[in-house]
Amino acid sequence: MTQNVARGLTNLQDRIDESEELSQSDREALHAFDAWDLHLDSRSSRTPSET
Repeated sequence: MTQNVARGLTNLQDRIDESEELSQSDREALHAFDAWDLHLDSRSSRTPSET
């Protein structure tokens, strides 16, 4: 799953590099990735006693 996300993010980054204008779907994808990334960060920063 992580590889799919990384591949999708690379494709999204390529589109961003090609055009300063982000389409609505690209903005949504970027927002979803940021939310997912924050979720993973919050999970990995917990100590075992907090889980």
